[in-house]
Amino acid sequence: MSKLRIISSAFTAFLISVFAGAVAATDSDYSKRKGAVMIRLTQGDGFILSLSKITSGAVKYVKGYASSVFSAPASLFVGAKPVLGAALFVFLAIIATHPTTANAGIGGGLGFAIFGITANDFTAFMPTFYKGLNTVAQEQTDSIDAVNQNVSLEQAAMGQTINYPIAPVAAAVDTPQTVPAPTYTTAGTGSLVLSKSKSVFFSYNGEDIHQLQLGGVYADFYGDQLKQAVRTLRKLIAADIITAAVAGASRSFGTPGTTPFGTAGVLTGFAGPNKILNDNGAPGSDRHLILGTNSVYNIQGIQSTLYKANEAGTDRLLRTGTIGSVEGFAVGMDTSIQTISTFGNSAGTTAAAYAVGATAITLAVGFTGAPIAGDNFHFTGDTANTYTVASYAAGVITINAPGLMVPVLGTVALVWNTTAGQPNPFFTRDAITLVARMPMIGSGGSPIGQLMDVATIPDPRCGLIYQLLMWQSGRTIQIEVAEAWGVGVTNPQNLGILWG
Repeated sequence: MSKLRIISSAFTAFLISVFAGAVAATDSDYSKRKGAVMIRLTQGDGFILSLSKITSGAVKYVKGYASSVFSAPASLFVGAKPVLGAALFVFLAIIATHPTTANAGIGGGLGFAIFGITANDFTAFMPTFYKGLNTVAQEQTDSIDAVNQNVSLEQAAMGQTINYPIAPVAAAVDTPQTVPAPTYTTAGTGSLVLSKSKSVFFSYNGEDIHQLQLGGVYADFYGDQLKQAVRTLRKLIAADIITAAVAGASRSFGTPGTTPFGTAGVLTGFAGPNKILNDNGAPGSDRHLILGTNSVYNIQGIQSTLYKANEAGTDRLLRTGTIGSVEGFAVGMDTSIQTISTFGNSAGTTAAAYAVGATAITLAVGFTGAPIAGDNFHFTGDTANTYTVASYAAGVITINAPGLMVPVLGTVALVWNTTAGQPNPFFTRDAITLVARMPMIGSGGSPIGQLMDVATIPDPRCGLIYQLLMWQSGRTIQIEVAEAWGVGVTNPQNLGILWG
């Protein structure tokens, strides 16, 4: 700022104070305060600065924004003592020439910090965080809310395999008339891994904040960036749940490439999945069906028995678009469901006969295919049961529990699905487990910069806890939103795929 501008500004303030005495202000109580000067910012935030507080050093920062205050149309300067008012004006104008830093204006969303409101007070961010999250939480990634979130496993380290026992199927014998010998069984094992830790960053330097505040859009823009950060993490977690469901399903129903619920009054899209779960022995409660947008479209637009209030017994689908509970399924939608078009399968025949319950299928010599997890096939002559490949190695296909539903008699050809489609998982809550926690913070410094503060934000929709960190490096602050997680299928016989 030039010397001429400082002198001019001081002289202007002096004239205002001398000839106006006290300028009327919206906050009349402030204007009556003797010896006080009120600064009203264009954002509508008012502060009272008395000379006594200034001389005692109570004002910690007045920089980076003061010059724009004086030229703002809504700024008012009230002083019963004109000389003191002019002196304060000059003081603020000189301080305004100091370089803008990221410290000036983080706390509370203002361009300068007054009476102890500093940039390093992370509490000032919280209303903006919650404001952003309240909107983001409504995005439909219902798969997160439908699976089991196991808090007892959250202390696992990144990359650590978590093993758990699986009770084998029990066999019945004739009741003995004497003391029976001990019967021992071999438990199966399952595992999941805390496999991912992701962060989303966004940064501001002092000039960025200054410009956003001048336009009055800093808080809104900051909130929007937070929404996008949380949205990114939630969709990554939801996508991992869908991927795990496809590879871990017991069987599937429907025709890939044909969206279910496309014929009015035909609800086999609910009945078929229910039959699979019933045949597998799944419990009848806490069942979930997570649909992609194509399937939801058909329900909302074609299935009048569900949206007509007189037939459905409720107008919720008609009024809100929420499907709710149908045939025992809590129906949700997840935009993470996308079309699968990559397959690793090829033709092949079994090398021998297999009984009901078998999960390892050896293919005949000469098989040259390379099935991948999630591929689907059925045996010639049995179109009612479509199985899911869990893994393939050395000519042996492993399918998920409960294994074969009907016996394979001798050498039988496998028929593979090669049509692209959207997988809509159906399951009981215990079928899929999500382990999520905040990433650990090490000691000894960080290449990002100095860690200023840490906070946590709960997701009100699905219960996830996100980690929020504020870093500072030089004149720049960096906000980090982070989460660590792992997804595993813990009960495959209670999981299936409705293709569309």
